[in-house]
Amino acid sequence: TEKLLIGIFAIAFVRAVLTYRQLRRLKEGRRFQRGFEGSAIGMALTSPDGVWLRVNEAFCEMVGRRPEELVGRPVEELRHPTEKAEPGSAHREAVAVGALPSYQRRMLHADGSVVETQCSSVYVDEDGDQPSLFIEIQDVTDRNRAMRQGAALAELGRLAIEEPDAERLLVRALPAVARAVDAASCDVLPADQVPDCATIHVPLRRRERSAPQVLVASNPIRSRGGEEHDAQFLQAVADVLAGALDRADAETETRRRALHDPLTGLANRTFLTAHVEQQLAAASRGDGALSLLLLDLDRFKMVNDTFGHTVGDELLVEVARRLRDVTRRADLVARLGGDEFVVACRHAGPDETAALAERIVVAFEEPFLVRGRELVLGASVGVATAAEGETAAETLLGNADVAMYRAKDQGGDRYVIFDDALRAGVVQ
Repeated sequence: TEKLLIGIFAIAFVRAVLTYRQLRRLKEGRRFQRGFEGSAIGMALTSPDGVWLRVNEAFCEMVGRRPEELVGRPVEELRHPTEKAEPGSAHREAVAVGALPSYQRRMLHADGSVVETQCSSVYVDEDGDQPSLFIEIQDVTDRNRAMRQGAALAELGRLAIEEPDAERLLVRALPAVARAVDAASCDVLPADQVPDCATIHVPLRRRERSAPQVLVASNPIRSRGGEEHDAQFLQAVADVLAGALDRADAETETRRRALHDPLTGLANRTFLTAHVEQQLAAASRGDGALSLLLLDLDRFKMVNDTFGHTVGDELLVEVARRLRDVTRRADLVARLGGDEFVVACRHAGPDETAALAERIVVAFEEPFLVRGRELVLGASVGVATAAEGETAAETLLGNADVAMYRAKDQGGDRYVIFDDALRAGVVQ
């Protein structure tokens, strides 16, 4: 009887323990279920080989899908095409090591936009349960976007201060702007040349800019809820760029005015002198000869006295245009002042230099049309080629000036080449 009682007690005890464990597991299961379904954080269970087993409402809302659209489907179907990670790598690593505390994945929303997520995974393999991967998933799209765009604006502000050249500023800044909005490229274009692939474009508000410009993002990857944020970011970028480009233009214009004739746009004496000295230094190293053609307009004073200085100025602009037409692209055309002009020629032999001087004289035989009047001028041209070892720009200009006055003394409308006889006269 005693043994029977002991047996009955043992069976009762075992049943009580099993019942307690079952109740505890049931309660834990119910608690897990309530926490899983009610969590504001995306949660999911997947099989070790990467199939959705269970998903909560927060995750379904995150990717724009219903539970029945996910459960039983491969995890990789939600991988966004821009995600460069190896398919299934996170699952395999989590199964191998037991847990992955943090990793980021780009997922595909039902509307085609990208959802950037921060995930953590734990591998669960308890007795009696199907092995699975428990994943917590947070939507960090807004956070990542704000970080990228904030960093891009900071970089742009730094570049806008340190880079004075407008073209180099755009080359350095625009790739970072494109990365911040996940665009294939960003460009500054005239407003009437916006391509069809540009889904985001904002005005570039420039001062004293006749043709409107826009900042264009081409083929941007659409992030969840990011259109308005991207447009606001691009407008902030456009405002910074507009200020930097206006400042660069102002500095460029200041340098241009310091080195160019304000009436004709040609190089001025300062620019010419620096250019000639640089070319003389190159010529002294055996890198080609340098010749100067200095011309003075014949009968220009008569135009000024007869029709006034306004017509005279317009005539000088036409003279500059004609000189550009007859000279080579590599030649520098400058205005010394008044009606004196200089053409600096590199790598031109004596015959080629003489031919250029002849073209200039012949070109000036054609009348100039100013305000409906045909004005006939002429050109007296002095040609001087740098002597071996010559390094002074003023000496070469002086030699060309002597030759030009010899041409004028001989009646004008001609050219004279500075030679040893003229040199002896200068020395005397």
